Amino acid sequence: MKAPSWIEFPRIAAELRPDSFHLRSHGDGAEVPIQRGPDGRLTSECAGAITDALRKLAGGKPWLSRVRMICAIPSRGLIVRPLWLPAAPPSEVPRLLQLQIESEFPLPPEALAWGWIPRPASAEAPVDGRQAVLVAAVRKEVTEELAAILSRVAAEVVFTPAALARVALVPAGTAAYSLLDIGPAQSELIVCEPGAAPAIRLLPWGEHPLPEIPAENAGEGPSAADSVKRLVAMFPAAARSLPLFLSGKAGISNRLMELFAATPEFHGSVHSLAVPEGPGQTAAIAGIRGRDGEASTARPPWIELRTKPAEAAGGAERKLPRRPMVLAAALLVAVLLFPYAEALLLQPALARRLAALKAGSAQLAAIDRELSFLQYLEQHQAPHLDAAFVIAQATPQGARIETLNMNRQGEVSMSGWLRDPNQLGDFRLKLINSGFFSTVVVEDQSPTPDRQRINFRINARWKDAAERAALNLGPDPTSLASATSGASNVMAGPPSPPRPSPAMPQ
Repeated sequence: MKAPSWIEFPRIAAELRPDSFHLRSHGDGAEVPIQRGPDGRLTSECAGAITDALRKLAGGKPWLSRVRMICAIPSRGLIVRPLWLPAAPPSEVPRLLQLQIESEFPLPPEALAWGWIPRPASAEAPVDGRQAVLVAAVRKEVTEELAAILSRVAAEVVFTPAALARVALVPAGTAAYSLLDIGPAQSELIVCEPGAAPAIRLLPWGEHPLPEIPAENAGEGPSAADSVKRLVAMFPAAARSLPLFLSGKAGISNRLMELFAATPEFHGSVHSLAVPEGPGQTAAIAGIRGRDGEASTARPPWIELRTKPAEAAGGAERKLPRRPMVLAAALLVAVLLFPYAEALLLQPALARRLAALKAGSAQLAAIDRELSFLQYLEQHQAPHLDAAFVIAQATPQGARIETLNMNRQGEVSMSGWLRDPNQLGDFRLKLINSGFFSTVVVEDQSPTPDRQRINFRINARWKDAAERAALNLGPDPTSLASATSGASNVMAGPPSPPRPSPAMPQ
């Protein structure tokens, strides 16, 4: 027997943004400003406001207010990467993925909320019969805090990357495109091409500079045009010639369409996504609510992020008991007897746990000393890994860095060779545009006798710690494995071909 419509669980779509939390259910919606404490966690007032808004959308029935939620999360800290697994039945794929994540990701599967979807065969896949999957992962702490708040009302909470949810709004049949979601201080760009994994990137560009210019002069304002040029310069080279879809406030999207059309560096067409207006409406929520579930190259299915491997969803319908009064009486008896049964059943386990805690209390002093030592190292370490990461990202293809010297005073000296002088100029410009170095000086550039390459020597100095703190460089010292494997925590794609690493003197 299927439950009647008045007793079915309501479904709510939500999106967590850097400055607000949006909820939408049927024709109602709500927006809650995000407030975080000094430790970066949501304040108790903000958590209470989210819970109150969720209860209101659930229908105001405390005994039936257990809802199912699909919550989109931002791309900060997100890793999206294609993996290839040996041919195996579907039931074995989660186990194989756990082993693959253990070896290729910076954190073990137990510390991640992750999910996967199968990918169709493409030119990127090897020809040895292996199967291709797309894996998305984020630190478990990102979803655990929000899940603890939403689970007060929601019976089930599913998390998914907001960037993948927005692509459901792209018109069907669009094979290659890029989608830019504009926020107040930062924007999310996703690039989708046939046969390639979606590439997601966070851009330090928002809508704040544009409202200062009147709308009637939006196409002529030099500061707005320069701002859009800087935005286009942040795009990957492939995205500058693809159709671009914009999502965000309607006024901002319309003005940006005119500015992109007047930017010679951008060669693609510009379109605005049709996002319904109303409280709580965002492009990600509209994509969640309007998705039809049909997989295609233009609409990849979203990835559900879970702390455990996803299991096959059951198809059983929720049924009502034939004799509600008998069930109610049985539940009442169970509630009355549960405290006594719990005490009897859990007493042996609690006694063993208390004994284990007492036995391990002698190790607390040693753990405190080791923790203090590690915290001291973390606070006083020099940013050598960040500098090496920025240099590696800026090095042109085919170049070679033979020597690389750094000291704690921030002085960096490197030498090597490139194929032509233009690469040297591009290399220096990328180092400056990274925002990591305050000065970058080319001390020497001389061609070899056979005129086949250019020898160079560059001296640079990185900025102080306060200025570097505002940069988003990708992997931090705790995720060195991600940096060495060529992936960042905000942009993912197919693995890059190997190239020679710069020689680091001992």
